This record gives sequence, structure tokens and C-alpha cells, in this order.
Amino acid sequence: MKPNRHFRFWDALHRPRFAMAILVFGASVLAGCASTMSASPGLQTWLDKMDQASENAKFDSLRKGAEGGNAKAMYYLGLAYAKGKGVGRDESKAVEWYKRSVKEGFQRPAYRLAVAYRDGRGVRKDPKKAVEWVHKAAAEKDRRAEYLLGRFYSSGFGVPKDETAAVQWYRRSAEQKYGHAMARLSLAYSFGHGVAKDYAKYVEWARRAAELNNARGQYLLAYAYSTGRGTKKDRKKAIDLYLQSAKQGYHRSQYHLAVAYNTGRGVAKDPAAFASWAAKAAKQGNAKAQYLMGFAYQEGKGVVRDAAQSASWYQRAAKRGHVRAQYRLALAYANGQGVRTDPMQEYRWAHLAAEEGDKLAAALRDRIAKKMSQKQITQAKTAAISPKSAKTDDGTKRAMVEFVQSGLKRVGYKVGAVDGVMGPATRAAIRAYQRSLGLKATGLVDDSLVDLLGSDPDARVATRRKR
Repeated sequence: MKPNRHFRFWDALHRPRFAMAILVFGASVLAGCASTMSASPGLQTWLDKMDQASENAKFDSLRKGAEGGNAKAMYYLGLAYAKGKGVGRDESKAVEWYKRSVKEGFQRPAYRLAVAYRDGRGVRKDPKKAVEWVHKAAAEKDRRAEYLLGRFYSSGFGVPKDETAAVQWYRRSAEQKYGHAMARLSLAYSFGHGVAKDYAKYVEWARRAAELNNARGQYLLAYAYSTGRGTKKDRKKAIDLYLQSAKQGYHRSQYHLAVAYNTGRGVAKDPAAFASWAAKAAKQGNAKAQYLMGFAYQEGKGVVRDAAQSASWYQRAAKRGHVRAQYRLALAYANGQGVRTDPMQEYRWAHLAAEEGDKLAAALRDRIAKKMSQKQITQAKTAAISPKSAKTDDGTKRAMVEFVQSGLKRVGYKVGAVDGVMGPATRAAIRAYQRSLGLKATGLVDDSLVDLLGSDPDARVATRRKR
């Protein structure tokens, strides 16, 4: 008698692995169909539920494996908690499972633990523990950990600042074909940080990073081709590389593309493309691109002329220390273009630009000063916060103080006004933050504090856990 194949098929559906395979296969077929035609809301909802069902099933499988003592399953269960896959996001539980996995002999989670202690994800931020875990991961030749250790030495995070040691770790990571490390090596050779300045090696490492589709590497190589630094000038190659990098969201490449489309260097002039790329970079906080957006709205280049938008973008760039934007903003306040006329604001921004050597701004400032009282001039100067030259009472640049104030406020500390002034509230907040990390509570703003809160002013500051 022949076996009943249909009976065996349906009977097999009761087996979890087989049923899961059928479920995923069916979902993939339907997803393929949905990609070739407009899926109805009902179908899309069903597909979303199928995806969630798949994630839930994977999570249950991982949980059983982890609870059964499987070290790898513990690691992946931690990842599930960290990313909220198949379960509610819970970074504390992610850290717990990472540690259990390492304890069982699986070392891959060590890098994740280093990142957790660096950013305060699921644990209190702790530079010393971050360094401890990253060393463990680097000892296992984890290229991400080697790169991260290089960043720690470069910024002085949890270790004494040492550019030479940073380069050594970047090199170890780069030798394992890690694009981010290659790009950092390129920068080191460009500026002579930790190594002798060498433009040929700057280009070499930038090219190797670019070949791995690393956005920063593509930008660095494009810059070399556009300036002739370490290689022959080639605007076409520069534009191609800027475009590759910009499409990955790298703001510096987006800015350079905007300039190219505005000037016609390497590409045909295109106002629409100019405004589009400038907007992308400006929204990421690139001050030069923000200035370009102010110019675009002022002149109607690639966008509809709008004085209010122009003044708004000039102001954003001016607050980041862009001198020409400060001058243009002063003109806007002088002529009532997009803002109300305001002699105090006009003087303030013209004074800031003039202090940085802008002769047109100096002439504008001196002209408006003749119509102001000495008291008004003093008030305008007091209101002026120079991101580059103005100093606080302890010699720290106001821009640095303002950045630290903003970062501390975002992670839950009370700093008072974010104004670049080192007042009692700011000092107290800095001391409290330093104590929370086990550091000496100096209450001072320095490079190491800025690095802790985010070495790049465009970088996001991790939110402090509420306990």
C-alpha cells in the first residue's frame, strides 16, 4: 500500500521547524508579489503580521536555546533585546545576556559591552569598563574593537590621549579590511596625527577605504582628486566619488557636490541639484551648507526666493561660527529682509564677523555704531557669543562651553541657559556628570569632556538612563 503523502505533509506542519519554513516561504512569495504591484492595505497589514510572527518565532527559539545554556544563542538573544526584534526593546536585558554569553566562553559580545558602557546603553556610562571590554574584544582580533580602541586613544576616552597608540590600533583593524579604520588612517597621514604627514599614504588608505564603499574614504579620496593632494587633480573622479559618498548620506560630500553644481566645476551648473544637495547637508548641521541654503533662498537658486527662509538658514550657520553667514545675517537685520530691523542684532552679528577679520562686516558695524549709544553697544557686545574667538572667564571658548551645556542638558543635567557662559549651574552639572563616570570632578570644560559628550558637534549624544 502506497503511503499517504498528503497526510504526511499536513502531519509535518505540526513540526515547528517545518512549519516555520513554510511560513517564511509563503511570506517571501507574497512579499515578492507585493513588490511588483500596489499591495492593498489589507494585504500589507497581513504581511506585516507575518513578519512579526516570524520575529516572534525566532525570538522564542533563541530564548529556549539561551536558557538551555547555548552561549551563541545568549548573544543573539541579547541582540534581539537591543534591537527590539520579536520582543520589546530592553537594553538592560541585552547587556545581561551579553555578559552571560561571555561567561560561557563566547567572546563576540565583548565589543557590544564596550559600546554599551561607552554610550550608557542598558548600563551607566563607564569609560573604564568600556576600555576593559574593548581590550577583551580586541584580544580576540575583533576588527571593530581594534578600531574603537583607536578612537578611545585618539580622544582620551578612558585612557590617556595617545595619537601614536591610536594609529597602531587603526592599522590592526585596517589590516582586517575595516573601512572605518582605513579612513581614520588616511586622516592621520593627512594631518600628521600619530604618524609623519604623508599625502601619498593618505591617498593610499583613502582609496582602500573607498574600495570597500566606505563613505568617509570616498570623501577623502574625492578631496584628494579635487585638490591634487597626494595625487594628480581629476575633477571627474572627484565628482564621481563625492556622489557615491553623498548617496550614503555623508554630509561633507553632499556639501562639495552642492558647491560643484553651483560653480560648474566638474559638472554642468544645475541650480536644482545645488539646492537639493545643500539641503541634505544643511539638515545634518553642516554650517557651510546652511550658509548655502541661506544664499539659495536669498537669490532664488534652485528654490523659490524666500527672505524669511534665507535669514533662518543664515542664522543657523552664524550660530555655528560661519563668518560670512554672520555678515549676511547682520545685513538682514539692517534691511529687514526676512526679519524685523533690529540695530542691536545687526551690530551683534556684524561685530562677530568683524572680530574674525571680515572687512565688510567691520564697516557695517562701525556704521551702525554711530547711531547707537555706548550702553547699546555694550549690550550688543555682551550678547555676542563668538563660536571661535570669544572667551569665558576661565579661557575656554564659548562655543565649546555651549556645546557641553547642550550635551549635558540632553542627557538630563540642569545647566541653566545654554549660552556659552560658565555659570555656577554649568559647573555643578559638569562636576555631577564627571562624578557619575568615576572621574575627577573638576567642573572644567576641556577636550576630554567634549569627547565624552560627542567628539563631533554633529554627533548625537546618548540619552542617560533614568534610574
